[in-house]
Amino acid sequence: MSTMSLAQDEVNSNVDRKAFIFEIQSGTGLSWISGFKDATEIDGTVDLSIKLGLGLTYAFNGRFGIETGAYWSDLGNNYKSDNDGTTIDGNFSFSYLQIPVIAKFDFANSLDLLKSTSYGIKAGGQLGFNIMANDFGEVTYDGETNSYANELDVNNNIDFLIGLYSYTQNWGYGIDYAMGLNTIFKEGETDMKNRSIRMVISYRF
Repeated sequence: MSTMSLAQDEVNSNVDRKAFIFEIQSGTGLSWISGFKDATEIDGTVDLSIKLGLGLTYAFNGRFGIETGAYWSDLGNNYKSDNDGTTIDGNFSFSYLQIPVIAKFDFANSLDLLKSTSYGIKAGGQLGFNIMANDFGEVTYDGETNSYANELDVNNNIDFLIGLYSYTQNWGYGIDYAMGLNTIFKEGETDMKNRSIRMVISYRF
């Protein structure tokens, strides 16, 4: 066995391997609603999307693991309409408690090493329990502007999620893309679904 391999084995033996790894996770990015234009005939634009919560990874070994956790997640869509002198500037805002079940594959074979460098890919599903859903904004007509706010009746959200991650010691970085699989609203024939992409920062312990 080479001197380099022996040195690496010695380093690995001095690092605690952990089956359960917790992490505080925060993500910031963009969200939008797929099918919004077709359903409403109004132009929609991306909105700021944030998530924050506590994750737990169970590492079977250095290569494979399963991640779960509980995350508060804010999704939505801005929209604007200008028709016959009436301007509407509004926002759909949805808040969810998301519970993911995500498989991880680590290219560095270091997923179970907390004090190490690792990087890989993850994919799976997550269920989002709706906490709040609002439609709010302003309507301007004939020089007069009025505000409006309405509560919305929406479904719990089911996502397919795929992402990349990298850890250096305790700190982690990555990018997640989440694609809603079910329609947002309980009523109507609309096929609007949540979409989001976020940059993620995490701290493992």
